[in-house]
Amino acid sequence: MRTVVFDIETFGLSVDLGIPLCMCAVEYQYGQNLKKAKIKTFRVDSYPEWRGESGRRSQPVGFIRDVFNYLNEFDILVAHNGLKFDRPYLNTLAMKHNLGVDLARKKLIDPVWASRKHFRLSSNGLFKIIDYFDVTDKKTPIHWSTWVRATIDGDPKALDEIVHHCEQDIKALYQVYDLIRGLVLKVDNRGSIG
Repeated sequence: MRTVVFDIETFGLSVDLGIPLCMCAVEYQYGQNLKKAKIKTFRVDSYPEWRGESGRRSQPVGFIRDVFNYLNEFDILVAHNGLKFDRPYLNTLAMKHNLGVDLARKKLIDPVWASRKHFRLSSNGLFKIIDYFDVTDKKTPIHWSTWVRATIDGDPKALDEIVHHCEQDIKALYQVYDLIRGLVLKVDNRGSIG
């Protein structure tokens, strides 16, 4: 079974009041050196809708279709807070653009749920887990103005910063999943708590 670790970055936390900006993913391979893992990155500014060539920036259909199709190649999805955010966000977009609801049926491992059940930390956020367990790769700080410049102004350098932030999240999440995977006793479409 193929497993992918992924993260999406969005401007706004609700589909109807925001826009997706990028998605980064890496196929999980047990024992694989993370430095050799290839991160797959989708950037909204790589699509004609974003550049104003067709459609609207608020509906980056090509980006959504490519992200959705890519994730559907895998049997198991791993996303931090994926049960409450990433998967519902993507499902909403997919349904809006007639791509189906395949991700709703996908097996999902959400480290937030494993942390809630098996750890006693002050927070179950990715930053706290990374910090407490001394995960090598760290989350990067990002200022709100970067999100605004990337989305409103279409600033490619601001989007570069967001993409870098997403790629760092993926590297860290990959290591967190490696850490907690032994705690996952079942794999289902409801977050796979063990």
